[in-house]
Amino acid sequence: MPNVFESTRDGQSVFRNEDALKPEFLPPSLPGRETQVNELVECFKPLASGRIARNAFIHGPPGLGKTATARWVLRELSDYTEKIVCIYVNCWQHSTRQAVLAQASAGVGEIMPRRGLATDEVFDRMMSVIHSSKKTPVVVLDELDRLFYEKQENVVYDFLRAEPCFTLVLISNNPNVLSKLDDRTRSSLQAKTIEFPRYTPQELKLILSERSKLAFVEHTCPQEVIALCAAFGAKNNGDARVSIHALWQSGKRAEKRGAEEISLEDARNALREQEKATASQSKRLINLSAGEEKILAALEDGKKTSGELYDALASDLSERAIRDYLNLLEKKKLAESKEINQASGRTREWKKIV
Repeated sequence: MPNVFESTRDGQSVFRNEDALKPEFLPPSLPGRETQVNELVECFKPLASGRIARNAFIHGPPGLGKTATARWVLRELSDYTEKIVCIYVNCWQHSTRQAVLAQASAGVGEIMPRRGLATDEVFDRMMSVIHSSKKTPVVVLDELDRLFYEKQENVVYDFLRAEPCFTLVLISNNPNVLSKLDDRTRSSLQAKTIEFPRYTPQELKLILSERSKLAFVEHTCPQEVIALCAAFGAKNNGDARVSIHALWQSGKRAEKRGAEEISLEDARNALREQEKATASQSKRLINLSAGEEKILAALEDGKKTSGELYDALASDLSERAIRDYLNLLEKKKLAESKEINQASGRTREWKKIV
């Protein structure tokens, strides 16, 4: 029996650098985000001369380049001056005060154990490293909303009260999230708001054109394919990630065929696959009960434990009803849960999966 990999050993690939189409890839330029880049640069300009910068709050729907813009500007700033240290924290992955500070400490080179240290000690050790380095720290708190779900937003004030002064970049899909901060923190923050509008079809086409030059072998990705994927992203709320994913899927289909060029049919099939997946999710949302809809709405902003759902919906539903609805939603594959440990014991954490 021939080896199952034999047929692909010397096969052609349209890809030169597949990583250029991954969500975490940071491109050399940011088409369509020139205004937002300039606004963020203005906030950071004082850092180059040792002065205090202005904090920034970045908001807009998913897929509009918020994280990429913040990371891109900080990369440029780090290349320009050695007087700063840039720290990135994804609050969805690091959702407690302890976790955020530990991640920030790692960003300045002070690795902390995951357990065994008090939060204040983590903060003090991080500040000791920063004082020794004589650098000004810039911290990006991405997916900021998660801190509010976990009631851990006071970590924002930890950074604001620090000496030397931190510069903060807060990123959220929710334009009103800062209104949830207490008055003391909002007063200290004084952040410049930078809004990210939806990409136009022309901007998406330019983004894909530049990514395709990095991702694909020359002359393997026709402009017609790029235009089709850009139009698909434009139809989906101007989401660049949708367009980029469609382009990647198109390339994978061509690669599977062993083709030397991505065809329009590859792109059309990739888009049909994405539309089918979206339609399947939408169909499962039909004929939901009022109770199920309320629970999905409560999970819209992120994961919640059973106890948090009971508290949030206590005025509308009994605990028994909430448990029954959660079980139904899990059977319908609209929500999923896992057991987690809390100080009070084990519980279930729920998240929406549509």
